[in-house]
Amino acid sequence: MKTSRIMLAAAGTALLFTVSNVSAEAAKDAKAAVTAPAKTAPVAAPAAAPAVDKWAAIPEIVATYGDKKITKEAFIKEIKAELAKYSVPEESLNPEMLKKLAEGFVQKTVSNAILLQLAEKAGIKPSAELFNTEFDKMLKSAPPEELEMMKKQFAAQNTTIEAYKEKLGKDKSALETAAITKWIQTDIVPKIKVTDAEIKEFFEKNPQYFQDTVTASHILIMPKKEKDKDGKEAEATPEAKAAAKKKAEEILAKLKAGANFEELAEKESECPSGKQAKGSLGAFKREDMAKPFSDVAFALEPGKMSDVVETQFGYHIIKVTAKKKVSLDNEKENIKQFLINQKAEKEVAGIIEKEKAKLKFKLNI
Repeated sequence: MKTSRIMLAAAGTALLFTVSNVSAEAAKDAKAAVTAPAKTAPVAAPAAAPAVDKWAAIPEIVATYGDKKITKEAFIKEIKAELAKYSVPEESLNPEMLKKLAEGFVQKTVSNAILLQLAEKAGIKPSAELFNTEFDKMLKSAPPEELEMMKKQFAAQNTTIEAYKEKLGKDKSALETAAITKWIQTDIVPKIKVTDAEIKEFFEKNPQYFQDTVTASHILIMPKKEKDKDGKEAEATPEAKAAAKKKAEEILAKLKAGANFEELAEKESECPSGKQAKGSLGAFKREDMAKPFSDVAFALEPGKMSDVVETQFGYHIIKVTAKKKVSLDNEKENIKQFLINQKAEKEVAGIIEKEKAKLKFKLNI
């Protein structure tokens, strides 16, 4: 079970938000609609329609709380920065979308300001030192297989966790979130109680979260497929399948002779996991994979490697690195932490609402 940890990003930051109402495809469509050439014969252009100010629905004072105010100017500045960050063209947003974004921006800004003030009152202030401590603590608490996967994913992008940490440590909002997280862990979490009965109830009512898993890597060789006369990919021929199987068997022979699995996965595997993670698939449940693949993977013991396995995708060589059998006993601490975090998030949300009331928070949209 992957629990919901309160980590560096969990408390929310003032200005880091996703433009969730505009998909990448919608943005492309909007841009295309603006730039696409006409397909009909040229005609006299109609008189230009008057320009519409899409920001007109946003009031000059977007919100107030205590003696502070969030202005339209500040909102527009942040929205434009986010649009540039996610490569979303400004013209793809309509006034209704902007109103929704404004509300989300305000709620996150005010919530972050409230939590940061509470943290500072408790003597916890944003600093690079605190950020580094909390980041390192997060890494130490991560399961080894997840940490290894993170390292491989960063390596595939020609960077490292350390470089990411250094970059994030220069971000003001990340430093603030580290302070908020520390405050939650220090002032909120210790007061929360979770009983054995609650843990047992959660385990019994959520079987979808508790299934045996295998952690494995693989090398995939896919049969070559030709395209038919319509340009569609045709089924692989028997000859193509035989060639792919032969190549997989040759790789297997090299592995049995002592070749490095990760190096061959990176070089030979046609699954994206080869280049991205040297063949690692991480932990997965039985139903996550094709049945022939899962049947073999779940039958192997950690450290063992399969013969060539055929699925609809091609020919695999599987190496199992770990297995986890689920029971209430071995999930108890994970469930407890999950329920603590769940209650902490609820408690923090309640605190934010109470503080908003004290500050006479008013949203003007």
